[in-house]
Amino acid sequence: HSLARKNIKHGLARRTRNLRIAGVLLFAFALTPQAILGVDAMVESGNVARSRALGGEALRQHLRTHAHSVALIDIGFLSYESDFDVTDLAGVTDPSIGRREGAHCSKPVTIDELLARGVDTLVVHSSVEPRIDDQGRVRHIAAHPTEMRLLSQPSAMEHFAVTEVVQYAPHYWYVVLQARGHGE
Repeated sequence: HSLARKNIKHGLARRTRNLRIAGVLLFAFALTPQAILGVDAMVESGNVARSRALGGEALRQHLRTHAHSVALIDIGFLSYESDFDVTDLAGVTDPSIGRREGAHCSKPVTIDELLARGVDTLVVHSSVEPRIDDQGRVRHIAAHPTEMRLLSQPSAMEHFAVTEVVQYAPHYWYVVLQARGHGE
């Protein structure tokens, strides 16, 4: 009878140990995709930071050299690090735009209004790689509603031409449009 108990105890101990090992292995395998994703996210985060640093610096240098009065939604870094007049198309820092009907980045603004303010450069963002024709006209872009409305106005491409496209981060480009004849 005691031999039977000993065999049962030994069998249970072995099964318990095997279950613990299986549990540890299962836990490790379950974590592996998350660990891989975590490492991948850290690498991607570093790549995004480098991309933003390079793209942001390139854009800042271009604007510093070629722009005097810029209209854009993303006013933060670019306006802080540069010495040009800013028209905030989102209206956060411009009450005359901010009080208008519409959500953030959806304010109604016209090309004529920008020209009356002396804007010589328009910076819009795109979440897809923009397509520009050989005459400096935007042919395809995925931008905020305010930017899309501006670019869809008939006078937009009549008064502004694309002079620079900068990839700021994965799936994030800046398109610089300058007043035709500006700097000539």
